[in-house]
Amino acid sequence: MKKLSDWLKQNPMLKLASLVLAFLIWITVVNFSNPEVTDYVNVELEVRNAEELTAVDQMYSLDTRTVRVSFHVRTRYMNQISPSDFTAYVDLQDYSITGAVPVYVVPDSNISSLISDISSNPMVVHVSTEDMQEKRFDLGVRVNGEPAEGYALGDIELEQDYVYVRGPISEIGTISSAGIEIEAAEAAETFRGSAEVVFYDANGHPIEVDERVELSNDTIDYTQSIYLVKSLSISAGVTGEPADGYMFDGVETSPSFISVYGPQEILDQYSGIEIPDEAINISGATRNVTLTLDISAYIPEGLTLYEASPQISVIARIRRMPETSAEDVEETETQTESVSGPGTTTPHQTEESTGELHATERHTTPSEPGSVLEGHGQQGQDEATLPSDDLSDTAQTDAQHPSETLVQEP
Repeated sequence: MKKLSDWLKQNPMLKLASLVLAFLIWITVVNFSNPEVTDYVNVELEVRNAEELTAVDQMYSLDTRTVRVSFHVRTRYMNQISPSDFTAYVDLQDYSITGAVPVYVVPDSNISSLISDISSNPMVVHVSTEDMQEKRFDLGVRVNGEPAEGYALGDIELEQDYVYVRGPISEIGTISSAGIEIEAAEAAETFRGSAEVVFYDANGHPIEVDERVELSNDTIDYTQSIYLVKSLSISAGVTGEPADGYMFDGVETSPSFISVYGPQEILDQYSGIEIPDEAINISGATRNVTLTLDISAYIPEGLTLYEASPQISVIARIRRMPETSAEDVEETETQTESVSGPGTTTPHQTEESTGELHATERHTTPSEPGSVLEGHGQQGQDEATLPSDDLSDTAQTDAQHPSETLVQEP
């Protein structure tokens, strides 16, 4: 014991210097093996007490939504630190007319002993405020794709056909319309579904809105009807009578068939569409009556025209009645006389009076149908009534036909 005491008393300054040197060497070794460094993480900003502004119908926005949190930490603990270990927030109770609000950073208790010198960048954020607006938007529907061949898109039923949108005036102002989009490619039967509300700008292009915009309904349930397509014939009548001497010759329509769609129970009731007579008036017409009609006005209730113009062309044909010519009338009268007219001859009389016919047929008129074959005893009397020239002609005729001698009766 005495020896140790004597040893400590010998060269005390040297021993103290050795102790200090050893401590420094230990510190150096520790710092080289586990040094303290500065590290950082990016942390999302929270907003507290936002109701301070929303209570007066104002919305806020921050000039940044994340801050950079710096801290000192030993290298051996660096991998134990993550952004979720920090809470960074601004308190809108600190809001002032300048809009500058300080940033607060709080580490979790499980890392508070491992880090030091905590700071944020930026330390202050700027808060902007604007009035809030609520607006109603009627919902439209955009259908993507075509149904199966022979089918058509029918009515779509929405669980709710409008939404209320609430948010900053600047955001609401960018919204021109709202609606939902559904897929109907190759659909052959009615289907149901749910779709998210989509916002569109003035050009009809979809747009994204700020997260501060709130909707009364984020999704809308719908039912899309799919109907069978059917071809129906078109028929039409007319009213009135054409002018005297003219006659109605039928109606033509172009097209003569149209395609419609609708519920099956209604389609089964019809095979054609009838245009009422009152639609086409031909009273006093002397030529074809041409009209353009809207066929949709005559489509049965519950059916819809399918992919065609509603305008159709209707022609009521009018033509002149056939007329009988003077020659036809004379021929008809002549045929009647030869069959049953006055002075009808027998074969014997005709054979005996051939010569007389040659002599007298030039002087026969329709008003004297019996003048050709009057009694044979009147020949001299007839000749006496003829002019001299005709008598000579008769004599010449008799000379040329000596076998055709007329027999005079006493």
